[in-house]
Amino acid sequence: MADANALTRRLLLSFTIGLFIVAGILYFMIQRVVSPIKAITERINAFATLDFKRDLSKRWLTELKDEVGDMARSLRNLQENLVTILVDLSAETNTFMDRAQTLASLSEETVASTEEVKSSVDKAAALSESSSASRELTTAGIQEVAHAASMTANAAE
Repeated sequence: MADANALTRRLLLSFTIGLFIVAGILYFMIQRVVSPIKAITERINAFATLDFKRDLSKRWLTELKDEVGDMARSLRNLQENLVTILVDLSAETNTFMDRAQTLASLSEETVASTEEVKSSVDKAAALSESSSASRELTTAGIQEVAHAASMTANAAE
């Protein structure tokens, strides 16, 4: 019976050691799968907050030869494309702002020129009215002289 107890203890000890070995192997296998997924999730969350800076500490993800590596490479491509789009958009925005300022300056110059033209037209209209009034006075004066000459001629006859 002592042999049976010793055998039972050995079996129990072997089973326990085997269980710890299997648990350790499972732990490392789970970490091998979960760790990259957590890292990719962190990058996706960073993208969600518009943080497109490169995180070199996660570069190892792109070197994986499995689906997680494929996802990491796709995220890197997405990041590069989004950064390119944002840089281009920023450049276009600056160009648009420059053109808008140029247009505003041209509009101000056009308004100033229009005001000068209006002022010149107003002066011309005033001079025309003055000239018209002078012509009417001259015509009236000539008519008076003609009338006076006519009266003088009638009186001399």
